[in-house]
Amino acid sequence: MSAAPPIKRAQAAREASMRVRREYKERDEEITQEIIDEAKREALEALEAQYASTPKPEPEPEPKPEDKPRRPVEGKVWYESREKEPVQFEAAGIRSVRDFSSGRLLWEVAADDVARFEKHFFFTTGRIRRRG
Repeated sequence: MSAAPPIKRAQAAREASMRVRREYKERDEEITQEIIDEAKREALEALEAQYASTPKPEPEPEPKPEDKPRRPVEGKVWYESREKEPVQFEAAGIRSVRDFSSGRLLWEVAADDVARFEKHFFFTTGRIRRRG
């Protein structure tokens, strides 16, 4: 029966070791959390300092009124492609007609639709222009 006390001592030593490990683990978690909180605080302070030194954006200028039409037009307006085009295409939903003498494409646009047609990408980039 002399074996019982060494087993109890071993169990007690094991329990003490586990308790110490738990305490160290809890302390490590606390230290880690403190380090994380400090890093967050420093990062926030750095961002606030950077934001404070950033110049404020200037207010946007007031939008310009739309350009007036070049000239009052009655009936229809003709547009043409700037270059000779190998393939016909639509612009703003209006079909083109080929001018065989020059190789350019033509569009006949109603006077009330001129503003919409002139907002088309091909007109604004110069691929299509007013004729004559």
